[in-house]
Amino acid sequence: MTAHSLRTRAAFVDAVGSAVLAPSLHNAQPWRFRYDDATGTVQVRSDRSRTSRTADPQGWGMRLALGAATYNLSLAFAVAGQAMEVAWLPRNTDPELHALLTPGPERPVTAEQERLYRAIERRRSNRSPFHPEAVPLPARSRITRAAREELAWMELVTGTVPVAAVAEITRAAQHVLERRPEYPKQPRAAWLIDGGDRATDPLVAVLGTAGDLAIDHLRAGYALQRVLLTVTDLGLAASMFSQPIEVASAREQLRLALGRYGTPQMVLRIGYADPAAPSTRRPVTDVIDD
Repeated sequence: MTAHSLRTRAAFVDAVGSAVLAPSLHNAQPWRFRYDDATGTVQVRSDRSRTSRTADPQGWGMRLALGAATYNLSLAFAVAGQAMEVAWLPRNTDPELHALLTPGPERPVTAEQERLYRAIERRRSNRSPFHPEAVPLPARSRITRAAREELAWMELVTGTVPVAAVAEITRAAQHVLERRPEYPKQPRAAWLIDGGDRATDPLVAVLGTAGDLAIDHLRAGYALQRVLLTVTDLGLAASMFSQPIEVASAREQLRLALGRYGTPQMVLRIGYADPAAPSTRRPVTDVIDD
């Protein structure tokens, strides 16, 4: 093993420590990671023992989580001095391989990458009530740019009537899911309780992609994680609402309400809130394939 591969392997283990802090549907954490000493490549693989055919029948949530973990992984490598090129679904013959990271040309880490990397450990999915302060315009601009630069779109929903419409779509989808006996039970977020129809409510945003194929789900997760880290770096909190995405009819209602082409992939609520506690994470040693 060369000195270079030893350094990359050490960076790989550290990067996996960042990758496992990514969000996932119902905190399933459906990922595994593999490092190739000979080539220095890193595989992001699905762990289907962690997924549920009832909670995520099409694998959308799994792919979103793998995309988010890949963003953390590539960001950690960049800060460690090793830029990585990401290829999605590189081998059709291996259904568990979703991303392949290959060492790329050297490039200096940016100040923004360093800030986002430091935000990884602070990022939380915050489901508590938000404070009424509005998200400043410069912060909104950074959030939309984060999505756009990762080939996704971000629609900011403003005004009492549009926000109430998205809230109602979300609540209706939640009711549909709750009627499924096999669907994981979880506490409702504050927005689903208070109605979400006040003009001063925190910012409501919808992240989407041009298409709705497996590769689009992975790219959506990648962009979502950059958005969430940007939100954290700005001193803001975010909660995610997958309900209108998990119910096909609600997703179409949401798309029509936004008047957008493409496919919504996640609804977010962004604003100021008290700090949230971290969720339990799998140990790094449990997710690395030797």
